[in-house]
Amino acid sequence: WILYAPYIDKSLIRNSLTYSLARQMNIYSSRIKHCELLIDDEYQGVYVLMEKIKKDQNRVNIATLNPEEIFSDDVTGGYILKMDKFTDSSENDSTYWQSQYLDDQGLNYIKFQYHYPKYQNLANEQKTYIHNFMSDFETTLFSNNYVDQVNGYQNFINVKSFIDFILLNEFSKNGDAYKFSTYFHKDKESNGGKIKMGPFWDFDRAYGNYWPTDLYNTDGWRYNNSGSGPFWFKKLLADSVFENKLNCRWQELKLNVLNPENTSAIIDSLVNNLGDSRKRNYIRWSNINETNGVSFYQFNSYHQEVDFLKFWIENRFDWLDSTLSNN
Repeated sequence: WILYAPYIDKSLIRNSLTYSLARQMNIYSSRIKHCELLIDDEYQGVYVLMEKIKKDQNRVNIATLNPEEIFSDDVTGGYILKMDKFTDSSENDSTYWQSQYLDDQGLNYIKFQYHYPKYQNLANEQKTYIHNFMSDFETTLFSNNYVDQVNGYQNFINVKSFIDFILLNEFSKNGDAYKFSTYFHKDKESNGGKIKMGPFWDFDRAYGNYWPTDLYNTDGWRYNNSGSGPFWFKKLLADSVFENKLNCRWQELKLNVLNPENTSAIIDSLVNNLGDSRKRNYIRWSNINETNGVSFYQFNSYHQEVDFLKFWIENRFDWLDSTLSNN
């Protein structure tokens, strides 16, 4: 479990909203409960109790990978990997390996971090397997014939999971999208064996809550923004077949899950659930009208924050629908 403090998200609900949307899309996402935290009887404000991302039948449902499983189908899964920032104690040569390709800006190498199993629990044969699998995927995707229906990228990824991952990150215009807090997993070959994106994680810098970049604007693509991670997503969206599938999925989701009427109803439910706790939170922290270095907009009340969130989503929806419907 994790206790998450939504300090930079003055609505207090951006993560909760996103995970609710993911579940409505039939994608596992961490279940949450808002709570008020006291430590030694000292009030600490509103926190969110969240499930960790972990291998579990009711979380990331992939096969258990034991250290002795180093042959044939056994070694092929399951793995959970991520792209993320490092803490001072987490970055060493054992905890990650570098992609052989530069990121989408041609600047920094992408680092794949082990999440499950932990690096110290992986056999060398297992590390070699997942390194080679990711290398083969990226080499195929980087090649000129990556769209080939027999030998192309479809052999390596669950296409629908990538599409849903892109749509929800674009819908929210998530500041961390594609490069940070980006999880993906792979089951055994006998269980499908392809890369699936997710679970979703960390959306406090989303829905207009991010500057000094232009990510607070409701128009424009996130994946095309400077420094948005590996080359994967630009390459996939350059494939007309993938783009058509993404457009079709949008036409489906815009009628229900990602429709502003639905998102507004979820927001209202979350706000009602917070009740007077959000008042106590801002008595404790007194930052409702401070810029805090993240939010471009400043409001004087919690209700203005929530109204802005709804307004931003409505305008983002309109831009996405206009853009995707015209493709």
